[in-house]
Amino acid sequence: MLSLFLLMVVAKKTSAEKFAIPHDVIEKLNVKTPVRIFTSDELKRYSGVDSEKPIYLAVKGVVFDVTSGKKFYGKNSVYNALVGKDATRAIAKMNLDEEDLKREHDIEGLEDKYLQDLDKIFNDVYMAKYPVVGYMDYLLSVNKFINKVRIKEEF
Repeated sequence: MLSLFLLMVVAKKTSAEKFAIPHDVIEKLNVKTPVRIFTSDELKRYSGVDSEKPIYLAVKGVVFDVTSGKKFYGKNSVYNALVGKDATRAIAKMNLDEEDLKREHDIEGLEDKYLQDLDKIFNDVYMAKYPVVGYMDYLLSVNKFINKVRIKEEF
């Protein structure tokens, strides 16, 4: 997965520009369709409001097509507040509080229990049930990525 992010960082020219990831990388990831990079504004278009479009939700920067769970995620459904955005924080805390929904992928200050719950839900629910259709552009922030790598190397 790290190599995919490095490839995307190298291949990315601007945040709005789309690019193709080489076929052999996609094969290794077992992804059926080309990988797409989403901005927050682009992801909002897949919120379940337009019945002609699929319903997308991001967790930990990974964008999933949750259309098959339309009764849970569709317009006026119980978890509709989670779609069309990166709902990492709300999913980690298992709540739909406005504050957590606004903070989207910000996991700063979450207790270990929430982070462990997030990993379990990410793997056991989203990775297990829903197809990956892309990744959030914030994962491509070169400065943040380099700083995280640098911090880990120092310890």
